Amino acid sequence: MDSWENLGKFILQLNEGKGTLPPAIAADVKRLTENVSDRQQKINTLYEYLQQNTRYISIQMGIGGWQPFDASYVATKRYGDCKALSNYMVSLLKEAGIKAHYVLINSGEARRGLWEDFPAPYFNHAVVCVPTGKDTVWLECTSQTLSPGYMGSSTGNRKALMIGDNGGVVVNSPLYTAQENKQLRKIKAQVDDAGHLVADLNTRFSGIEQETQHYLLHNNTAGMREQYLNQSLSLPNYSVESIRYQETKNIIPEIEEQMVLKASHYATITGKRMFIEPNLVNRVSTRPDASKPRKYDIVYPHSFTHADTVEISVPNGYEPESIPKDITIDNHFGKYSIRFEVTGNRILMFRHYTREAATYPASAYTDLAAFYHAMYQADHSRVVLVKQQEQ
Repeated sequence: MDSWENLGKFILQLNEGKGTLPPAIAADVKRLTENVSDRQQKINTLYEYLQQNTRYISIQMGIGGWQPFDASYVATKRYGDCKALSNYMVSLLKEAGIKAHYVLINSGEARRGLWEDFPAPYFNHAVVCVPTGKDTVWLECTSQTLSPGYMGSSTGNRKALMIGDNGGVVVNSPLYTAQENKQLRKIKAQVDDAGHLVADLNTRFSGIEQETQHYLLHNNTAGMREQYLNQSLSLPNYSVESIRYQETKNIIPEIEEQMVLKASHYATITGKRMFIEPNLVNRVSTRPDASKPRKYDIVYPHSFTHADTVEISVPNGYEPESIPKDITIDNHFGKYSIRFEVTGNRILMFRHYTREAATYPASAYTDLAAFYHAMYQADHSRVVLVKQQEQ
């Protein structure tokens, strides 16, 4: 291929005549949208119709690796691959009077877009984009559970080939920012005289940060979720007592997680002293080895913001002997701060970490390692309390 435009023209030829809907499906589209005035709501309604009435199956026969099944085939069989389901979605929207485009893209966190100066058919996935004036709504048509308009880490933030009326056009899929990819957590916990901890954790995940919870919610049983969580937190001797999720579907989806956990001997009791790490669950666990030379660039594929507030109540009679110093780091790798307080019988911790998607040269690796070491030490800081003798 000598240009992206001509590659798009080739795909147009392959897709020609594949968009006719059966009369019954056309009637469904009319019934679902004729009384809906908001364009975005029409898009959402038809996307949910696709999710409820089709499923993804990868079948490539003949030139099926290039060419989608007819929309009528998908409507009858109620399945298709990414090309077939995307073509079907374009047809549903067209029936409702909404212009949409078939888009070829590379899916997967390690597969990043295309080379604009080297046109070639090296795509592994198809999606849909719907121009809406100032913005564009993107639709991942192989998922039965994603929010309408959300692409996520697998297909977000990369260049793709939109198949327009006159051929291919290179476009950018959605970039999700640190203000959209959030993990906001509040913890209230109690420690008893033996050092055992009980904690209530309320966490709101959004954007790319909610993808693990989305998978747990839609692809696992309650038992499997608890099994995963009982193996994934960086706490010794703990158990998840209960877990509950509430999902809000938006272009930037959100999931609220409410968890109760217990951890035996979380606090260390030595004589009259109690040692507690206030940062229960969101700790940096990586300490890069800067003594080894790095050959390749450092790539941060996604931006995010983490904010944690922890309140731990301890038994009466303890006074602070040592409180960790507050730390603030602001450099090109990220912004990190952590602050500790002891008020009465309550230990408070406030932690904030923001990282932006970026690529850094291998020569920056020593500085990156120092940044991670500083965060690691701060995240594992301990408050030391001393039991006061009774008068």
